[in-house]
Amino acid sequence: MRTLNADVDHIDKDVDVLMLVHPKALPPKTLYAVDQFVMRGGRILLFVDPNAGGDTAGQDPSNPLAGALANHSSDLAPLLASWGVDYDASKVIGDLERGLEVRTSMQSPPIRHIGILGLAHGDMNQKDVVSASLDKINLATAGSLAARPGATTKFEPLLLSSTSAEPLPAQRFNALTDPATLRDGFKPTGVRYALAARITGPVNSAYPQGSPDQKAAPGPPAASLAKSTAPANIVVIADTDLLMDYMWVQTREVFGQRITQAFASNGDFVANILDNLSGTSALISVRGRATFSRPFERVEALRRKADDRLRGKALELQAELQQTEVKLTDLQSKRNDQSSLMLSPEQEAELKRFVAEKARVRKELRETQRGLDVDITRLNSWLKFVNIVLAPLCVAVAGVLILSLRRRRRTALASAS
Repeated sequence: MRTLNADVDHIDKDVDVLMLVHPKALPPKTLYAVDQFVMRGGRILLFVDPNAGGDTAGQDPSNPLAGALANHSSDLAPLLASWGVDYDASKVIGDLERGLEVRTSMQSPPIRHIGILGLAHGDMNQKDVVSASLDKINLATAGSLAARPGATTKFEPLLLSSTSAEPLPAQRFNALTDPATLRDGFKPTGVRYALAARITGPVNSAYPQGSPDQKAAPGPPAASLAKSTAPANIVVIADTDLLMDYMWVQTREVFGQRITQAFASNGDFVANILDNLSGTSALISVRGRATFSRPFERVEALRRKADDRLRGKALELQAELQQTEVKLTDLQSKRNDQSSLMLSPEQEAELKRFVAEKARVRKELRETQRGLDVDITRLNSWLKFVNIVLAPLCVAVAGVLILSLRRRRRTALASAS
């Protein structure tokens, strides 16, 4: 393995697989070098991202606004277009079903973050060897990929979102303090977006006229390939944060030694792709076997439904709070004695009304949460009844019937003899 600079003008022929992570503003000569690498039959693993969490460019602790306005996206245009891939570096996929719960502080309760996704076994391509045996992959602020109309290549999704997803502007994730605000105005499109894909087949060069670099190297010009000499094999992942440790591995101190334990298959996914692209796929089945866990989908659906109700009530309470503050300010400005700290009768009545209204809304929030607990408890009780009582009873009844049939058969044979 070797590391290449971001301004290389050629890639050696002994390189089998090229791994590109978060390419930002690559010079034309480097884009041309990558293009010709693919034309020669080279294989690529590409990570692009509309909002890379690991990109600290422009961040200034003393000026949060500077970090919010910084560009944390990456792209590989025009190469992606020549490979038959559509990718929008300004959109992040939000997913209501796959969003994970996060904490903004140790004191705050968990909040569902629709931009941080936990993909399950069913969200992965079961026909591709690099993802068929994996169980869980976590991504953050991932983009989406799609087949470009009229492309000569074959586009095969490897990772998919759920149908409760929608592309969101990447700027909404800059300096985000409350993940719950991402659900304001969120409208699922019903489309499953490809978050990673494999591109195979013949490829045309993005530079059919040769190198776009004006400063050509001395000597005779190198031969430029306009078409690939072998079918391309490229894997594109629209997220770089899945490479970050916090997304898939946990480190602990045990007897003075640091021990890492993976809680997701991000590392296996990347290793499988590199093994496959390098041609050594014989041992891929050893990595990351699935646990075949079956999540409680109805319970999760009930929780999401309750979260929507709670979110609506929270917004309603906030709106009422703002209206009351405006009303109090207006009443204060109309007071005759501005220096007095005593409240006027109108202010007292308004405060009492707001306190009563706030108590009512909080009561509704508690009732909503209690209703969620009741629904989940009822479902849990029904499942226990089925597993503990109904299923053994069915087995017992079936055993009695089989035993009765056997006895009748024996009695009939004995009577016939």
